[in-house]
Amino acid sequence: MGKKIETDSQITIKLTTASESVFLIAEAGENLLEVLRQRPDLAPPAPCAGRGRCGKCRIILDDAGNKGTPAIHDDERATITEADLEKGIRLACRLEAVDGMSISLEEKGASRIETRAEGSDVELNPRLVKKVVVLSPGSLDDQRSASSRLEDSLGLTPGTLPYRLSRLIPSIPDGESPITVVLDDGEPVALDVGRDSSTALWAAAVDIGTTTVAMYLVNLKDGKVAGSRAELNRQGPFGADVISRLEYARNGEKETVELQRAIVGQLSHLLSALADEHEVSREDVHMLAVAGNTAMLHLMAGWDSKGLGEAPFLPAVLETEPFLAEEIGFEGFPRLRIWPLPSLSAYVGADITSGIVASGMHKRNSSDLLVDIGTNGEMALGGAGGLVCCSTAAGPAFEGAHLSSGVGSIPGAVDHVDWIKGKMTFSTIDSIPAAGFCGSGVVDLAAFLVKSKLVDDTGRMVESLEEAEGDFGSITVETGETGPEIVFSEGPDIHCRLAFTQKDLREIQLAKAAMSAGVETLLKQAGLSVKDVGTLWLAGGFGSYIRPESAAAIGLIPPEFAEKTRSLGNAAARGALLSLLSREKYDEICSVSKAAKTIELSGRPDFQNAYIEGMMFPEG
Repeated sequence: MGKKIETDSQITIKLTTASESVFLIAEAGENLLEVLRQRPDLAPPAPCAGRGRCGKCRIILDDAGNKGTPAIHDDERATITEADLEKGIRLACRLEAVDGMSISLEEKGASRIETRAEGSDVELNPRLVKKVVVLSPGSLDDQRSASSRLEDSLGLTPGTLPYRLSRLIPSIPDGESPITVVLDDGEPVALDVGRDSSTALWAAAVDIGTTTVAMYLVNLKDGKVAGSRAELNRQGPFGADVISRLEYARNGEKETVELQRAIVGQLSHLLSALADEHEVSREDVHMLAVAGNTAMLHLMAGWDSKGLGEAPFLPAVLETEPFLAEEIGFEGFPRLRIWPLPSLSAYVGADITSGIVASGMHKRNSSDLLVDIGTNGEMALGGAGGLVCCSTAAGPAFEGAHLSSGVGSIPGAVDHVDWIKGKMTFSTIDSIPAAGFCGSGVVDLAAFLVKSKLVDDTGRMVESLEEAEGDFGSITVETGETGPEIVFSEGPDIHCRLAFTQKDLREIQLAKAAMSAGVETLLKQAGLSVKDVGTLWLAGGFGSYIRPESAAAIGLIPPEFAEKTRSLGNAAARGALLSLLSREKYDEICSVSKAAKTIELSGRPDFQNAYIEGMMFPEG
C-alpha cells in the first residue's frame, strides 16, 4: 500500500517477526487484518477473506505494549482453544487496532512448494537474441543519421526504431564503440551503447498460482535454468480463492491497487533474490513470461477484473504483447518486459495453455487429460485432433484452507497417511511433529476413512468406533459442534490437536465432486470414455504429491486412471520456460489459446447431475 498521510487519529502498531520488527500506521479502531495487509509479505493468511470463519489469521498479542486484552469475539471461540488464549493467540480479523498494540506471528516455517517443472524438451531457439553493431562515424558522402545506419544494419524499415531507443544513440558514433541490440523476434527492445553485453542474456518464467508463486531464472545463451524460488502468494491475506480476491477488488480502486502491489512487489522481490544469488546484472534481465489463471494475470497487470466475477464472465484481456515492467510498478529492472501468456477464457487461464504445451498433449494422436487441481480446478482433454477445456470451482479444501486441522505444505504438515498392520501411521514434511494436514495428507486420510468404513458412501461419519471394524490405535471419535470428529490423540508425533470433522469431510466431498464432474462432462463433450484416455497428467503442487490410488479411492479420479497417471510438477512454469527458450513453443502456446475450445459448466444439467453423483464416495 502507499504511504499513509498521518493525522491526529492515527496510531502505531508494532509487528514482530522472527527476522524483523516493523511499525504500521493505522486509524484507531481499524480492523487489524486490514492494517496487516499493508505488509502482505508478513500478514497472516485469511482464506475466508476476513469473515471470521476459517480461523487462520492467527496472531499473538504480546503482553508488552498492549493496553488491556480485547474481549474474545464469538467467532474466535469456534477455532481458538483456551490453551491458545493463554498464549495470546487471537484472530486478526476480529480485533480492532489500538494505539501501542504489539503483536507477533506464529512461526510455521517455509512451505514446501513444487518447483519441479517437467515437460517436453526443446531445441534452444529463443525469440530474444543479442546482436552487436559498430556504427561508422559517417562522412560528407554519407550523411545518414546514426539511427538510420543502425536500422539498416538490423534490416529494419527506416524510421521504425522506437523513440525510447533512438534517444540513446550518439549522433556522432566513433566507429569503434559497440552497440548491443536486444531483439525480440527481430524487433529492437533494448540497447547497450558502448558495451558488448552479448554474452549476458537472461529471462525469467513465473507461475502465479492462487496459493503459491514459483519463479525460474534462465540463461538464454545456453538454455539452462540457473535457479528457482517459490513463496506463498502474498495476496493470501485478501482471501484463499479467486472469488474472494475478485470480490475484494470490486470494492474499488484502492483495493484493486492493494492486490496488484502485493503480487508485483512479490515478483520484484523474487527476481531480485535470484539475480543477486546468481550474480546477474539487473540490466541483463529482459523478459518475464508469466503463467497463471486469468484472474491472477488481471490482478497483476491491473486490467479491469469486474467482468470475471459475474455472468457472462468476460475478461478484459486474453492475449497481450509484452509490456515494460515499470508500467505496473515493477522496480529494479529497467529493461525488463513482462509477457502474460495467453488465456482461453475467464476461468481457463494461461496455466492451462502453458501446461498443454509442456505436456506435449496437443501434438499427440491419443487423447490425453490434463488436470490442474487447485482452488480453481482447470482441465483440458484431447490431442492433435483438438482440445476442449473447462474450469470448475474446487475451492481451497485441497489446500487445507478451510479445514479444522488443515495447513499448507509447511514443516510438520501430514503429507501422507498409511494403514500398516491394522494401525494408521502418517509422515510429515521434514519429519517433525505433526502440525496439521496438507492436501496430499487430506486425500490419503479421506481414502483411509472410506476404506476403513469410518465414513459411509454418503460421507456420514460414524458416531463411535463400534460402528466400524478394526483396531484404530490412538484414533477416537468425539462429538463436536458440527457433528462427529475423528481425533488423533496427542503423542510424541503430534504437538497439537489433530481432528477431522464432519464439516471437513463435506468440504472434501464438494471439492472432489466438482473435479470428477468436470472430468465426466469433458469426456461427454468430446464423445470419449475413460478407456479412451491415454494419459492423465496431473499438474501443480498438489497434483505432484497426491497418490493416484488415494484419489481414486475417494472418487476424485476414475479408478481406471490410477495406473495411467503422470505428474508434471509445475507444468504452467514449464510452459512459460519453453516460451522463452523456443520461438516455436511461444507460437504453440499462442496457437493453443486460439484453437482450444472451452465449455461453461454452470448452466449444463449433465454437469449438475454428475456433481451430485460425485458427492458419493465409492463403495469399498
